[in-house]
Amino acid sequence: GGLQEERWVTKRVKRRVTYRISRSGRLIRKVRWVKKRMKAGVSVTAGVPNRAWGMHDHDTLCGVDLGAQPCERPVTYRPAGDFADQVTISNFVYTPGDMGLTGDIGNPPRVHHGQSLRFVNADQAADIRHSVTTCNLPCNGPYVGNYPWANGVWDSGTLGYDAIDGGHPNPVAQTPTSLPVGRYAYFCRIHPWMRGQFEVVP
Repeated sequence: GGLQEERWVTKRVKRRVTYRISRSGRLIRKVRWVKKRMKAGVSVTAGVPNRAWGMHDHDTLCGVDLGAQPCERPVTYRPAGDFADQVTISNFVYTPGDMGLTGDIGNPPRVHHGQSLRFVNADQAADIRHSVTTCNLPCNGPYVGNYPWANGVWDSGTLGYDAIDGGHPNPVAQTPTSLPVGRYAYFCRIHPWMRGQFEVVP
């Protein structure tokens, strides 16, 4: 009640007060005022835990044309995985097909041309949102300020919803049946270190 958010204000403050006695014996007080910028109000972030800033890889850029390291890492070929109709997103992992997984479960699942691959965000139960956003192969570089870059082929939209950031309450999306034959890499726009692949075959 009555508290205001912290802000900068200009106030008139006393700089110096002097006293003297006049010839008639009266005490004369003289005040010199100056304008001073100062903070007023209450800090809304004081005491709120926060992470340290400026110590993360994504503060940098990648790309030879920018005078930085290449965005892509050397490619390790992954053989095609089993045919599947669903990829489940759980604990920040796409299963099957997550590029961080080893063995058969990490190989890109396949669908026939004309069929869809369904993505289900099982993390929605914990109020965690994800996306499936295609990027150019191999899409395997580190998460930095300008990478990965969505290539516009397909985006699931935000799978999951929270009251602050919005999203879509339906945690399910399906790839279009019109996707051409080929291998597709993708990442999560909300957690860009998450990467996966799938393949459309004849």
